[in-house]
Amino acid sequence: MNQIERIVQREKSRPYKQRNRDLFTYYVLSLINQEQSKQKTRRISILVGLASILPILIFLPHLESIYFGLVGNVLHIVIPVLYNLTVASIAVFLPIFIWLLLFQKKGAPRTSPMKPKRL
Repeated sequence: MNQIERIVQREKSRPYKQRNRDLFTYYVLSLINQEQSKQKTRRISILVGLASILPILIFLPHLESIYFGLVGNVLHIVIPVLYNLTVASIAVFLPIFIWLLLFQKKGAPRTSPMKPKRL
């Protein structure tokens, strides 16, 4: 049983105080229309998603040449500088961190700065 038939069966099983066939028909048709529009929207969104991925798939083999053509010269300068800065920062902060771990006070209690208030 598909979604539309389930909607019709569910609405037929509900008791209505006033047996107004026009109201019932309008309500069921609006639910069916809502379900059909939801399915149509889902199909369109899938097609738009696939259509938006298509240019990426077309340019993917050429991506490296496009990328290096735009920013290749800058990358050849920036990457070694970033590497040197990373190594230098590790060389400075790692001994400081180890020194802090080794020479911290062992007997100092670790309490929170906020003490609970008594009522």
